[in-house]
Amino acid sequence: MAVGVACLAMLVPCVLAAPVLNYQGRVESGGVGYHGNAQFKFLLHDGAGHALWSNDGAAGMSEPAGSVPLWVERGLFHTELGNTDAGMAALSPMVFHRPSVLLRTWI
Repeated sequence: MAVGVACLAMLVPCVLAAPVLNYQGRVESGGVGYHGNAQFKFLLHDGAGHALWSNDGAAGMSEPAGSVPLWVERGLFHTELGNTDAGMAALSPMVFHRPSVLLRTWI
């Protein structure tokens, strides 16, 4: 009689979150720090006319149609570019494999 041994391998799924890029800045109006809600639009590009990412996932170098609402406190704001929980398109890790990455911002 042959004896069989069964081995079960437990597979644990590995879920990696998309990267985010912490960004903070200052908004002034008339030389005074703005205070309140503002609608922001972001675009990462390579400086040579090639868009790498936009907050709404649109392609091209044009201003994104969608915006991200952010609170500005005495001129200061903070966000995580690529934060899908905040309604932005996910950032591809390939964005960070470029010799130059520039940020264009609309408010």
